[in-house]
Amino acid sequence: MNDAGTGRDITDKVALTIGLAFAVPFVIGLLLLLSGIFGMVRGAALRAAASVDVIGLHRMLYGTGGFTPRRGGDLTDRLEEIKEALDKGLISQEEYNHLRRRILDDLNPL
Repeated sequence: MNDAGTGRDITDKVALTIGLAFAVPFVIGLLLLLSGIFGMVRGAALRAAASVDVIGLHRMLYGTGGFTPRRGGDLTDRLEEIKEALDKGLISQEEYNHLRRRILDDLNPL
């Protein structure tokens, strides 16, 4: 009640206070959750990148130094290696087709 004896409506202030009391921790928790998820994804990407033979992959894709598979030089090993790289997602289907064509063309130079 105020001085004139009439009631005062404080519903808006109470609702705002309760809303903020819920919203602030909720938003902070959401940001922490997203940060954790992005951190896990980034860590997995870094671990995957660390396991890739970048120099060998660059040589396969761009022909610098020729195609030199790690497991030997026969046709089967070369084709298996690029298929393995495709299956692991290290190269795209287009890159796989290009490399396969290059390996097969090396067998029959025109």
